[in-house]
Amino acid sequence: MPLMRQIGGFELEPDGSAKRTEFHCHEATFALCDTVTGLRLTPQLLRDTIFTVVIARRTLV
Repeated sequence: MPLMRQIGGFELEPDGSAKRTEFHCHEATFALCDTVTGLRLTPQLLRDTIFTVVIARRTLV
């Protein structure tokens, strides 16, 4: 949480006292990833990376 407060952009107040328009959670998430991993997520890296997506369906027995 201290790191998220330092980066900013996350809604961290449980009472919702801050206005929703003040948050930029997508940008903050990328900034947090950069800080935690040390990997700079550039547009070129995202464009050149191959992603795998899996959808797991739950079956009822």
